[in-house]
Amino acid sequence: MDQELLRKVKKLRQELHQCPELSGCEKNTKDIIKKFLYANTSVEIVDRGNWFYAVHREDSTNSRTSKYYDGNEKEVESILFRADMDAIAGSDGKTFHGCGHDGHCSAIAGLAAALEGVRTGKNIYFLFQHGEENGTGAKECASLIKKHRISKIYGFHNIPGFKENEILLIDGQFACASKGMTIRVHGHQSHAAYPEDGVNPAYLIGQLVVHLKEIRKRRDYYGMVMATIVHIEVGDKTFGIAAGEGEISLTLRAEYGADLDLLEQRIMDIIEQGCEEQGMSYDVSYVDEFPDTTNDHALFEQALRICWHKYEYKELDVPMRWSEDFGWYTKAANGLYVGIGAGENWPGLHTEQYEFNDNILETTISFLEDLAKD
Repeated sequence: MDQELLRKVKKLRQELHQCPELSGCEKNTKDIIKKFLYANTSVEIVDRGNWFYAVHREDSTNSRTSKYYDGNEKEVESILFRADMDAIAGSDGKTFHGCGHDGHCSAIAGLAAALEGVRTGKNIYFLFQHGEENGTGAKECASLIKKHRISKIYGFHNIPGFKENEILLIDGQFACASKGMTIRVHGHQSHAAYPEDGVNPAYLIGQLVVHLKEIRKRRDYYGMVMATIVHIEVGDKTFGIAAGEGEISLTLRAEYGADLDLLEQRIMDIIEQGCEEQGMSYDVSYVDEFPDTTNDHALFEQALRICWHKYEYKELDVPMRWSEDFGWYTKAANGLYVGIGAGENWPGLHTEQYEFNDNILETTISFLEDLAKD
């Protein structure tokens, strides 16, 4: 890779690191990336409000015809590389790039610059997506795939705990499906001296807690499932009143989307039966919904072939437990999502000590460039 361009990409990453923005608020981040693209490429830039994309175009000026620009009657394939832009809030309430999206954006912007003036025989889209952390961004941006007949979409994530610059591949599920689920149970409060006069939801919520391990260990799932308790609240500290309201919040996680649905249904069976038997009602709400991220087999084989000749790589045995909204794209087109090792002793994602490792930018851009040219 051109070392002057690499220097510019690292400078971009450091600039983005200084202006972390939460999901849906990535205005300054967008402006900085677009400024870099305007200065280092001739790509077409299309702003969509919360997000934007750039195009390295090799078809005719009329994008609807999709003919190769030299006049040949040949369909031009359109592929897409995606970066996420948002940051997270730390334990101190301050926003910071604790997941490395500043590095992801810099790598994809660097890829656009590296492909400047290069004929690939493809239209290449570079998507800069908002709202990955809360699962809202990709669901909105996925409309781009059908509109521009994009056939393949590529994404990546830096992953601490693996060798620096090691390409992490898996055939099939790369990351789990997950959702945040809050169940609120409505009972009837009573005087604490006469609890029999009311209906306390604590017992039903406790019953669910006791049965979670049993539900999770059922043998009819296709893969790993988890139900993590993140919050429980029943009544309040008014010692003369037996509780009448309670809620439990869970993070449901599964290797396969179908298993996530089955896990959720088994939890709801307990709640519905308990409410019916005890004369209570309930409501359910969801946040941070992520589908499973599934790699296309042919694209996995493509990446594996490229790695054989040039890169250190590792085939993963099991999917990552965390979730990625890239799964919305793989529902609409063939997709490949890979990991880039950030270092075996590099601080973990979402920890206060974490910052993106600039040492992996060159390998990341080179690998993505090889995918684009292949």
